[in-house]
Amino acid sequence: MKIKIVIFNLFLFCCLIGCSKGNDDQVPIPPKETLYFPPLNSAEWETISIEELDWNSSAEQSLYDFLETNETEAFMILKDGKIVLEKYFGSFNASKNHTWNSAAKTLTAFTVGIAQKEGLLSIDNASSDYMGTGWSSLSPEQEARITVKNHLTMTTGLDYNGENSFCTDKECLIYKDEPDTFWYYHNAAYTLLDNIVSGAANQDFKEYFNEKIRDKIGMQGSWIQTSYLNLYFSNARSMARFGLLNLNKGIWEDTPVLDSPNYFRDMTTTSQDLNKA
Repeated sequence: MKIKIVIFNLFLFCCLIGCSKGNDDQVPIPPKETLYFPPLNSAEWETISIEELDWNSSAEQSLYDFLETNETEAFMILKDGKIVLEKYFGSFNASKNHTWNSAAKTLTAFTVGIAQKEGLLSIDNASSDYMGTGWSSLSPEQEARITVKNHLTMTTGLDYNGENSFCTDKECLIYKDEPDTFWYYHNAAYTLLDNIVSGAANQDFKEYFNEKIRDKIGMQGSWIQTSYLNLYFSNARSMARFGLLNLNKGIWEDTPVLDSPNYFRDMTTTSQDLNKA
């Protein structure tokens, strides 16, 4: 089952044809559209139609057919923050919550960035500085070489081949390679970032997230512990709000949520050389 949020921020590029001898021959570049941000604690959200945007309205139904065939439950397109399309399928509706699954890793990474901006942690420090020692089956020296950034970039070196790659018990966290030498998609190592934030902030991760992100941009939803995983559940509009926050590089309207350009750049582009994706 899928929720798809598509956010379009259309930039207009004007190309000069041939050589111009003066500014009078240059084509003026139209200003970038101002982003719209829906109000907090409200169902109000401005819309703009396909016809107003001069998009191909005859393709709308075929798009919905494709989405339904692929078991999509919710689909939204925003243009400059305004809703262009909002469609739900089957028994799903606008108020129903859906798990973000691994997309919630973006919420976690964002939260870590805020904690660093507030001086509560440094991603270059050992994760044991915030979780305490003995969180794994590694030696103290091996643990000390694993940084918060290693958890973020999935380069901890912990063995991901165990019976349960989600397991965060110390018995499941076993040495395989030196940090920074291999990239492995390892859920357990990433999930531990919740404990890192909790230890750094001296506050429950869920409460810290709600205060620093969810409530600041008008999201709803909650983190729910499911076995070893901490999954986030929300409706599609909340996911769209977070997408809009990222589109505006961590600023919600005039309110900085993650005011750290360098961290934001690393979070949204290749942050290590082992996996360019």
